[in-house]
Amino acid sequence: MRLLNAFAGFCLLMAAAMTSPVSAQCPPDTEAPVITDMPANITGTADAGLCGTNVSWDLPTATDNCEVTFFSANQVPGDFYAVGITTVTYTAMDAEGNMSASSFTITISDDEDPTIADMPGNQSANNDTDICGAVVTWTEPTADDNCGIASLTSNHDSGDTFPVGTTTVTYTATDVNGSSVSASFDVVVTDTENPSISGMPANITATADANACTAAVSWTAPTSADNCAVSTFDADETSGDDFPVGTTTVTYTATDIHGNSATASFTITVTDDENPSITQMADLSATNDATNCSAVVTWTDPAVTDNCANSTLTPDIASGTAFDVAATTVTYTATDIHGNSSTMSFDVTVTDTEKPVIDNMPANITQAADPGVCSAAVTWVAPTATDNCTLATLSPTHSIGSSFAVGTSTVTYTAIDIYGNTETASFTITVTSGDSDSDGICDSADLCSDTNACNYADPANVACATPTGCETCSDGTGTGTIVDNDADDDGVCDADEVVGCQDNTACNYNSNATDSGSCTYTDGVCETCSGATDGTGTVVDNDADDDGVCNADEVVGCQDNTACNYNPLATDAGACTYVDGICDTCVGGVVVDNDADDDGVCDADEIVGCQDNTACNYNSNATDAGACTFTDGVCETCSGATDGTGTVVDNDADDDGVCDADEIVGCQDNTACNYNSAATDAGACTFTDGVCETCSGATDGTGTVVDNDADDDGVCDGDEIVGCQDNTACNYNAAA
Repeated sequence: MRLLNAFAGFCLLMAAAMTSPVSAQCPPDTEAPVITDMPANITGTADAGLCGTNVSWDLPTATDNCEVTFFSANQVPGDFYAVGITTVTYTAMDAEGNMSASSFTITISDDEDPTIADMPGNQSANNDTDICGAVVTWTEPTADDNCGIASLTSNHDSGDTFPVGTTTVTYTATDVNGSSVSASFDVVVTDTENPSISGMPANITATADANACTAAVSWTAPTSADNCAVSTFDADETSGDDFPVGTTTVTYTATDIHGNSATASFTITVTDDENPSITQMADLSATNDATNCSAVVTWTDPAVTDNCANSTLTPDIASGTAFDVAATTVTYTATDIHGNSSTMSFDVTVTDTEKPVIDNMPANITQAADPGVCSAAVTWVAPTATDNCTLATLSPTHSIGSSFAVGTSTVTYTAIDIYGNTETASFTITVTSGDSDSDGICDSADLCSDTNACNYADPANVACATPTGCETCSDGTGTGTIVDNDADDDGVCDADEVVGCQDNTACNYNSNATDSGSCTYTDGVCETCSGATDGTGTVVDNDADDDGVCNADEVVGCQDNTACNYNPLATDAGACTYVDGICDTCVGGVVVDNDADDDGVCDADEIVGCQDNTACNYNSNATDAGACTFTDGVCETCSGATDGTGTVVDNDADDDGVCDADEIVGCQDNTACNYNSAATDAGACTFTDGVCETCSGATDGTGTVVDNDADDDGVCDGDEIVGCQDNTACNYNAAA
C-alpha cells in the first residue's frame, strides 16, 4: 500500500514538472530548485486498538529558476503511519540536474497502555502446619496491547510460600513501546496455629509450713514453642511463692506474635494438718456458795491459736455454770476452719466448807436424882440438823433417856455432813445430889461416889480401897474392882499404861487430862489435849511438819499410831461398815467418806485418820515417809520401822518385780500393799480372772483360790469383799 501511494505521488510530481512554465532558455543552470510550503513536523497518536494512524498534510511546491523536472516525496499524505517517527522527504530536481530536498517528521505516539486480563482476586489461606506461612497458588493472568507485549512479569509466582500476613502480588505488563501497566491482588495468610506448652508440672500436694497457713511450693517451669514466634509466656503464679491452704490453679499462658494463645494448668493443693493450740488453764478451786451444794465458777476462756485462723473454741461446760461439790473436768475443744481439732482440760474442784446447821437444841436441863440412886434418867426432844449438801450423821454423846450421874453433864450433838464438815451444839444436864449430910462427899448412904473423883472408889465404900499410882476403879459407882495399870511396875503412870480411862475409845489421853470433851479439836490430825499436864483442856497440835499425817515421831500420848488421826471419842471402827474403803473413817459408828474429789485416792489433804489399810500406807512404827526415797516402790519398806534411820529396804528377795506374800515386811506404798504379810506366797495360788479372788492359804495354807465375785459381774462389790479394805487389793488373801 505504501509503495502504491508513493508511486502515485511521484506521478503527480512529474505531471506538475512537465507543465511548469519555466523557460527552457535559461542559461546554464546551477541553481537548485526551491521547495516551499513544506509541512511542519506532524505528531499524532495511534488509533485505539491500532499501532498507528492515517496522517495527511498539504503538499508543498517546488520552483526553480529554470524548470523543475522532478518533484517527489517518499511518503504520501493520508497514508497509515505506524507508531514511531517517520521522516517525509520531498526531493526537487531541475532540468539541469540540480536537486534540493526538504523533510518533516511524522511522529506517532502509542498512548494506549497494555491490558492485563484474568487477574486473580485477593487470596486467603491459613498457615501450613508448623510453618509461619503457606504455599498459595493461582491461575496466571494474561496481557494484550495494541502494538505488542514486550513482557508480563510479577513480583511473586503462583506456588510461592507466603509469610503470615498480607503480601501484595503485582503483575506488570510492558508493551513494545515501553508503556506498562500493573495490576495487583493481596495474598492474606492467617496464622491459626496456637503455641504449644510442654513440660507442664503434674498436680502438686503439699502440707502447710509449721505455724503458717501457707506452704512455699516450687516447680520446674514448662517451655513454649510456636510455628511463628512466641510473644509472651507467663503464669499467674510464681514458683517458690507461698500458697494458701486449699487448692490453687496455676495457669501458664503462651501467646504468639499473631495473638494466638494456649493455656495449660496444674493445681497446687496445700493441706492444713496442724491442730489448733489451746493455752492450758490451771485447775480452779472454789468453795460452795452459801446454802448451796455447788458454786458458780467463772473464768476467762483460754486463748486459742492456729496456723490458720478463725478457730472455734467450745467448752463442754461454760464459764458461769454451777458446779457441784466435787471435782469436775472441763474440756475445751478448738476446731480450726479445716477441721483439725485439739482439746484442753482442767479441773474445777468445789469444796464444801459449810457446816451443818443444828436447830431446836434443848435448853439446859436441871433434874433431881431418881429416888434411891445417885443418877437420873433424863429425856428431851432431839434437835434436827440440815446441811447445804447432805447430812451424814447427827449423833449425841448421850442417848435420850440415858442415866446421868449427880452433877453436871454436857450433852453434845455433833452433825457431820457427807464431806466431813462438823458442827456441834450442847446443852447441860444437871442432876442434883442427895448429899444428905452436906459434907461435899457422896456417902454410901447417899448412894453416890464422890463427884470430884468419879473414876476412883469412894473412900467410904469398902468395896474399893483408895487407888494409888496407875490404878483405876472398874466401876464409876465405887463398887468396882481396882485395876493396876502400871504394867512395868516402875511406879510411874506411863502414857501407854493409861490411868483414869473408863472407856478404851478415850485411852489415847493421859489419865490426868480433863475429859476430852473439854477440848475442841481443829483438824483432828495428831492433836492431843494438854490436860495431860495441867488439866486445862487446851488442844495441842503435834503435827510438827504440817503434812496432815500423824508421823511416828510426832505422836504424843497415842496408843495406836494408825488411830492417831481420830478423836478419842470415836467408837471402835468395828462398828462401821465401810463403803469403798477409800479414805473412809468411822465417826460415832457412821461411815464418813473423806475422798472429797472422788478420785479413788486418799490424798494427803483428805486423810482424817486411818481406819483401814488403804489409807494407812505406812507401817505404824515407821518414821515419816519423807525420810525415805524409794526406788521402784515394789516391796520396799523404810527401815525407820525399827531404827528410825529412814533407810530403804528392798524386800523383793527374788527380784521378780512382785511383792510376794512371804516378802512383805510392812507396806510403804499402795502398789506393795496387795499382799498380807501373813499370807502364803501368792505363787501358791493361781488366780483366774483376778476379780475379787482370795487365797485360802490365809487360814489353812492350802493355797486354794476362792472367787468372791458372787454375782459374776466382774466387779468386786462391797458385799463381796472378804477381808479387803480396798477394792484394788480385793484380789488377795482374805486376811489382808
